[in-house]
Amino acid sequence: MFLYKNLEFQQLFYVLWAVMIIKLKDFCFNKKILASKLFVFIGKISYSLYIWHQAVITFIHFDSPYLALGVAITGILFHPIENKIRVSKHPYIVPAILTFGLVILALGIIALIA
Repeated sequence: MFLYKNLEFQQLFYVLWAVMIIKLKDFCFNKKILASKLFVFIGKISYSLYIWHQAVITFIHFDSPYLALGVAITGILFHPIENKIRVSKHPYIVPAILTFGLVILALGIIALIA
């Protein structure tokens, strides 16, 4: 890990790496490794992993075992919560989630003001 010593180089490296993966879509690395079940699963849970590890870092403080806790929480909650909501055809699910999010946002603003 670069540890932010050369931030511009780090950003350029990640952009060039992403461009290379996109442009070389028929390359063996993409077909064999990135298409494997493990990487596909990580791709599916990546947003949940991002959200949960942020919560774990914020409330418990960063440390390796707690990062593993965030990964475990994501793995446990992905199928029963996120996947069911994502594929749900219920007409009220999106408005309910939006309302819940707005309530949480309002509570956070109130907590900041108070």
